[in-house]
Order: sequence, then C-alpha cells, then structure tokens
Amino acid sequence: EMFRRGELDIMNVRKPEVWETGLELPEVHRGYIDKYSLEANYACPPYGLYLNCSDKLLKNPDIRRGLAHSVNMGLVIDTLFRGNMRRLGSYMEGYGDLTLPLKAPEYSKKKAMEYFARAGYREMGTDGVLKNERGERLVVELTFADSSTLMTNVCSILRQEALKCGVDLRLDSLTYSVCSRKVFEKRYQAALWAWPLQTPFPRLYETFSSELAYDARGNPVGNTNNIMAVSDAGLDAALDAERNAPDIGSLKLALHRAQQRLHELCVWIPGWRELHAYRLLALDTLAGISHPVLFPQNLQSAGVAPVLGG
Repeated sequence: EMFRRGELDIMNVRKPEVWETGLELPEVHRGYIDKYSLEANYACPPYGLYLNCSDKLLKNPDIRRGLAHSVNMGLVIDTLFRGNMRRLGSYMEGYGDLTLPLKAPEYSKKKAMEYFARAGYREMGTDGVLKNERGERLVVELTFADSSTLMTNVCSILRQEALKCGVDLRLDSLTYSVCSRKVFEKRYQAALWAWPLQTPFPRLYETFSSELAYDARGNPVGNTNNIMAVSDAGLDAALDAERNAPDIGSLKLALHRAQQRLHELCVWIPGWRELHAYRLLALDTLAGISHPVLFPQNLQSAGVAPVLGG
C-alpha cells in the first residue's frame, strides 16, 4: 500500500503467488506501475534432497536411485512455485561452461520400484508401502527446517507423491538451528537443504572429499561440509584434480568428471533454482526518482539480464 500511494519508488516482489495473482491492480493495467523480471545467470544454492550415505538404508545406491525417481519436484515447481522456478540438473549450476549439463531423474513409479526391487523391497503392503523379505517397511525420514509454510508444503507434496511409489517419506520438521545441527552431525537420513556455493569457482572438494566423511575407523565424522558422508575413489580423484588444476581447461575437465560422478552416485536429488534474481515493481516516472535504487543497469555488470514486462 505504501508503494501504491507513491511513498516508495521501487519494490522487490519474491513470492510467486503475489507476482502471478496479487498484482492484478488498476495501476498496473493502466501503465502507472511497471513490472521488471531480472534473469539470474549466476551460481545458485543447490536446493534439493541431500542423502546421508552413512545411513544403513541409504548407503545402498539402489535405494538412493529409487528415491530419486520417487521425488516429484516437477509438481512442486508447477503448483507451489507456479512455474517460477526451474529444476536443477547439476549440483553446481550457473558457472558457465564449468557446469556439466545434466538432467535430473524423472518422477517415475516404474523406475522407482525397479530400483527398490533390486534392493530387496518387492512386496507391496496393504498401506501402499513396500516391504522386504523380513517384513521391514521402506521408510525414509525427511528432515527440514520449518522456517516457512512454503517449505512445509513442499515436503507434504513430496511425501504424498513418494507414497505412490511405495515409500513412506516421514516428515521431520525442526527449527532451523536444530535442523542444522542434526544435518552437520550426520544424524539424518534425507534433508531438504541448500547452501550458497563459492564464486567465481566452486570448491567441491570441501563438500565431497572422503577424508571429510569418515575417520580412520570408518565412523562418520560430524561437523564437516561433507554432510552426505560421500566416500568414493573415483570422485576423490576428480576432486584432487580440481584442487591441483594448473589452468582453466584442466579445472573444467576435473569439475565435469566430479559432476558426472556425483550424478552417478545419486547422493543429491536435484531441487530447484530461481529463474530471476529480482522481480521489481517500479513507478512509471523513473526519471524523477530521488532515492538510490538497484536497477537493471546496475545489475548487468553482475551477470543479471533484465527482462521487461514480467
């Protein structure tokens, strides 16, 4: 309302529901207010499901791959985000040609159940959850921070869709601090998680090196960035090549190898990224603005391209 009264010159709108339906205002339709979408062309936090490979169940790659096909992230993007997000493929998107183009696993009951059958979960229970020959149900706990209603709704959709694939995805809603402690101490199974990546180059070694996953006795090491407890010789070789790359060409090859191996290991189920760095409302009389604002010409140098008209 302050913006509509002219007390603000510019306003950033981040919520998809507001941008899509909350701006059906006379001032917009009459041209007094302009809408600007500024595309994001930089490294983004890799939202998704992080899987704890030290967990008894999730150390089995067939369980992880089956779970990847049980996650209907497309439905989340289309409904809750109203198409204003894009599905990630690679863990490190937004680094130009350093990013390896990868496709996220599709939501598929058939493929999910094939992988679960390989892991021994073949019998469907009366409750719609798969069981192994010992009668153990296929249950995975999904930990997340209840910092917003949106994240709770995201996890609720994922749970409902996973059940159609025979998985009981139990939601573990925690405060942010408790959630973070549980994740870094590797006491979780799966977590809806994201954190910022370094620029201008990613540092995958700090997140995926084996030496940050287990101690000499094979016990998981807590409070390291390798929260997924990944330990793989092929990945370690690529990470060592990344750290010691003498030039950009060698770095590119090493990072492509690392991304491909992470994709094969399926320790991270791709989530989403924002399509836009900013979505702005601005008064049509921009030439008379007296307040300093962040606007397209200031953002282009940061790799952000303006798209006019929403």
